[in-house]
Amino acid sequence: MATLLRSQPPILSVSAPWLSTSSLLPASPSAASLPFSRTAFAAGRTHLPARLLTGARKYLSGSAPVLQRRAVSRASSAASGTLGSGGNVAASAAASTVAETATEVRDAGSAPQSAPNLAGFEFPVIKEAKRVVLVRHGESTWNATGRIQGSSDFSVLTAKGESQAETSRQMLAADSFDLCFHSPLQRSARTAEVIWAARTAPMIPLHDLREIDLYSFQGLFKEEGKARFGENYRMWQKDAANFEIDGHYPVRELWARAAACWQDILRSEGRSVLVVAHNAVNQALVATATGLGPEYFRLLLQSNCGVSVLDFVPHYKPHSHSHSEAVPPYKAHDYSHAGGVVVDAVAAAEKGVEEEEYLLPYVCLNRLNQTPAPPILAGVSGGRKAKARVILVCHGDTDSSAQRRFPRSSQEPLNMLGVVQSRKTAELLLDLRVDTIFSSPLPRATRTAEAVLEVQEAADCLGADCEPRYVDVVTVEELTDLGYGTWEGAMRAEVSAHERWEDQIKSAAVTNGESLPSLWDRADKVWTVIRRHLAEVQRDRSASAGADVAAATEAGPGSPPIERSETVIVVGHETVFQAMLASCLKLPDDALGSFRLDPGSITVVDFPDGVGEPESSNESDSKGDGAAGAVGGAGVATGKQGISAGVVGQGVVRCINYTAHLGRWAVPVTLPSANDEDF
Repeated sequence: MATLLRSQPPILSVSAPWLSTSSLLPASPSAASLPFSRTAFAAGRTHLPARLLTGARKYLSGSAPVLQRRAVSRASSAASGTLGSGGNVAASAAASTVAETATEVRDAGSAPQSAPNLAGFEFPVIKEAKRVVLVRHGESTWNATGRIQGSSDFSVLTAKGESQAETSRQMLAADSFDLCFHSPLQRSARTAEVIWAARTAPMIPLHDLREIDLYSFQGLFKEEGKARFGENYRMWQKDAANFEIDGHYPVRELWARAAACWQDILRSEGRSVLVVAHNAVNQALVATATGLGPEYFRLLLQSNCGVSVLDFVPHYKPHSHSHSEAVPPYKAHDYSHAGGVVVDAVAAAEKGVEEEEYLLPYVCLNRLNQTPAPPILAGVSGGRKAKARVILVCHGDTDSSAQRRFPRSSQEPLNMLGVVQSRKTAELLLDLRVDTIFSSPLPRATRTAEAVLEVQEAADCLGADCEPRYVDVVTVEELTDLGYGTWEGAMRAEVSAHERWEDQIKSAAVTNGESLPSLWDRADKVWTVIRRHLAEVQRDRSASAGADVAAATEAGPGSPPIERSETVIVVGHETVFQAMLASCLKLPDDALGSFRLDPGSITVVDFPDGVGEPESSNESDSKGDGAAGAVGGAGVATGKQGISAGVVGQGVVRCINYTAHLGRWAVPVTLPSANDEDF
């Protein structure tokens, strides 16, 4: 069971075979493609690899820091590059020594799949907020033809891919970046060039950002992969974390490489960084940042030119200072919307706060996979058709949320902006045909649900459908917002001096408020009810398929069978939706604060393998009756079941916190500058 990163580093199991000569990187870098010190390294590769191999032995014995681990990979890459360009004795010997080093460790009793892990990995300490914006490259020629790319570098952007990159450039044109890291593979490098346009800040190719190494799979059409590799290909599709090929575990290797990338990214100058890379490596970057292991591969979707945003916020423990009074929360800026308190390092230093008091940063997934086209239009998740879909709609803005306060009361209504956001969300969802909307009973949620309902039922008048739609709105008590107790109406940044409010509520319940376990429990129940509803729809569809086809045939050409929708809309609150996402991904309550959901945003979860049948619990089945009783039914056992893409009932997160449909009120991708008048 993976837990999200907080004050302890994630522990990820990875394999060792990437240090063997057979695993030298399939797309080796040239000296010209290497950034900064790596260029110098490549130029002197006949001497450096042997020196760096000392670090290799220390790493394999578990005693070297992350930078030494990466030095081994660089030594291998440099040796590989030399051999590929004609080679020389020194480089060949260096490559052989790398292989011998790996063999020594394996001979000492470490099997490839149980090789050293990343228990020593941790993010560098940061003293100011840093936002990292991830973008996947546009559609490539091999994407379009269904050929497996991996880390090969033969495909280029298609005309559609160029258009997607240009749309991304326009989306990000007003955003400010301090530098750009990108994969050296040409499909990503070209996407980065288009997006970066006339910006003059540095563009840095980073070899570790290349796509996942897939060895013998690379270059095959997917059908060829199935035919040649059979069970192995099925493992790649159903249990990628344990997939092995040519003596390698590609997904585990990728997770180790992504973890190493964070050292370069977070130690870089500036507080807004653009990273342009690939599907799998971007998934791994998101997962390693939030403490999720390789089993989460394919569960956090990355579409062509999809934008994901991660916020890293300083975290410190002020127990060492030179004055007798308590150290106040020195803030250069209020970044409570990014997930935590930001310390003014200069002011803290004047008060005597020592550098080692800074802890690992807070990490918040601000948004996931915001695509150039609306995410509701795509019916495919990771190359597979979605059999069912859940759309989480955050209610519109209120006066309290506009001021970054906790709700003043449970009955607080939408403000004018919230009404506009609700209507824009309803317009976005017009092209979806739904039959059920689940809603929180609180006014700010019911008003948002009513806006969606009004547009859905007017679809024929608006030209979006040829017949009326009939939609049920089901009010679910368990979707009620978290009870904030004495925090009602308080500023979010002020309820806790030196930590996020989400962390404070984890350690102690708010007076007269709801406990975190209670929130997680009812979110589990709501998620189960939604899955049960979708499972019932799927059963009805299967049972009536024959009758519907017969009726359509009798009605004549052009009369398709009427089917119940396998898409449901849920309207509710940020904290409840965070807990529901955690239920979907089987995360503990440490996940609170790890996702950002803005007013008016939508989050989409697909079920490409169907929703299955939720597990039942005799204890919970005995609770309540009616609508609330239905929600009080079964709960998914959070943290007790395995998780993997390709499992029936497992949700795939298509996007989180999509706000592009809000137009001028869409949430910007980059942080505002300190001298921004609006800020």
